[in-house]
Amino acid sequence: MRTTTQALGAIGCVVLLAVSALGAAGAVATATQAANEPLPPGVGDEGVTNSTALVEAHVTAVNETGATLAVGSEYSVNDSYYVSQSTTSTFGEGVSPFRLRTVGTFEDENETVRFLSDQWANETVLVSKVSYENRTEYTKQYLNATAGPADPFSDDLPRRYVEEQVTGEALLAGTLSLGNFTVESTETVGGENLTTLTAAGVNESVFNGTAAVERFDATIVVNEEGRVRALNATVSYEQNGSTFDYSYDLELLATGDAEPLEPLWSDRAVAQPAVSVDMNASDSYFTLTNYGPDALPANSTVVATHDNRTVNLTLSEDLGANESVYVYYSSDGGPAQLAATPPAPENATALSGEYDFEIRSPDGTTIIYIGFGFASANETTTNAVGAEAPAAVGTDSPAAVGTTPLSGLVRALPVG
Repeated sequence: MRTTTQALGAIGCVVLLAVSALGAAGAVATATQAANEPLPPGVGDEGVTNSTALVEAHVTAVNETGATLAVGSEYSVNDSYYVSQSTTSTFGEGVSPFRLRTVGTFEDENETVRFLSDQWANETVLVSKVSYENRTEYTKQYLNATAGPADPFSDDLPRRYVEEQVTGEALLAGTLSLGNFTVESTETVGGENLTTLTAAGVNESVFNGTAAVERFDATIVVNEEGRVRALNATVSYEQNGSTFDYSYDLELLATGDAEPLEPLWSDRAVAQPAVSVDMNASDSYFTLTNYGPDALPANSTVVATHDNRTVNLTLSEDLGANESVYVYYSSDGGPAQLAATPPAPENATALSGEYDFEIRSPDGTTIIYIGFGFASANETTTNAVGAEAPAAVGTDSPAAVGTTPLSGLVRALPVG
């Protein structure tokens, strides 16, 4: 098995969802019943009849005006792995520019990490600043109108994918797919016609028997244009012997073209290379590959640790997109070596035991951590270690994904 972990800052666009369930609670107290008021697009008297139409209506409404959303989530696995985070998302007309500010906590049996994330994006680039423990990291990712989100070695995020997260579109679509929503009430609040949709119980047909869902409760409050005012949901399920509990909510705080300003720290992030790096092991050496799109600059460092001995290896020149270098341990028992070509078999020692690598940019920002463990001469287990734990709720970690539609819902939380 092999897993790679980007540093927290590299994907630390950690979330964009909610903090409370809007005035669904406060609004109902002062609402007047208005059963004959117009219903949102895609909604009939009995409930949601066309979820695509409802999602598209919400997206159109917030794109036309810009908006500020608050989103929060709590996620746990077997009561031993826990992530809590809340984000305020502010964006202008057409979702450009936008800014996300997140606070969160990651906990497991061994540690508690609190983190802060700040992101800003225009039409072409997403910059991030992530602080956790005593570290602050800056990263940049390009926004590409045509790049595909399935490519694990591309730092070009599709602009469409980013917009789905920022506007709440992905979260809304994922929630609607999980249950059959009926109309609980229609009300007039402050001159606005609001419809409350509820679902108690999951739509089992979307799971194909891959998970045992114990609980799904969700409420969506939406106006007659289709603009979602509030959304909250709770999901509990079992899969592959683990129990997952997940709750989240979204609130529309305001509408209007906010035009968030580019942060003062953006120059620091823009200066970072946008790279996707990965390592693989053979019998006697490791291959470090940069999949781009930028070059990994000269003077970047590979910090190699084995048998309690740490060596810093420095790139003498840029490592371009789709280029590789090689790390090996010399047959005379010497420290780790960095080479432009694979070592001859007689010059390298067969790999055994545990190896940890940290790749740093020239200014010391961590790009990736990777750990390898060799149980025998022919058996390799590789695990990611370190920096990305707080971001795991939205990434392809075993705790976050799986094979059910819930995996797509979890991915609706982060931006990148």
